[in-house]
Amino acid sequence: MKIVVVSNWDSTLPALLDRLDLTRYLDGVVVSALVGASKPSREIFATALAAAGVAPHEVLHVGDSPLDDYEGARAAGLPALLLDRAGLAHDGVESIRTLREILPRLASGPAENAAPRSHS
Repeated sequence: MKIVVVSNWDSTLPALLDRLDLTRYLDGVVVSALVGASKPSREIFATALAAAGVAPHEVLHVGDSPLDDYEGARAAGLPALLLDRAGLAHDGVESIRTLREILPRLASGPAENAAPRSHS
């Protein structure tokens, strides 16, 4: 499994992650300020795919913004999950309440991760 951070942040993010000793857990960091495109643009997701060396169907994008992360990733052809800690996601949005819910979804395979689920 590869982990790539995709962030709408300024150019200091890679150095910050390094100072926090987090880069050793990552396979890449894609920052909007360095790419010249921000989420929800397809370009930033394409850059992340290239950094990981994978195809869109081989990933799972997880983020907390309904527009930038969930809709942006799906529009770029990536399966996505919305991190929705408050449980406010609209019907048809595939969401999780905690990051602990990611691993079981990865075990089920990418095709199942892309299927929308209703929320009440």
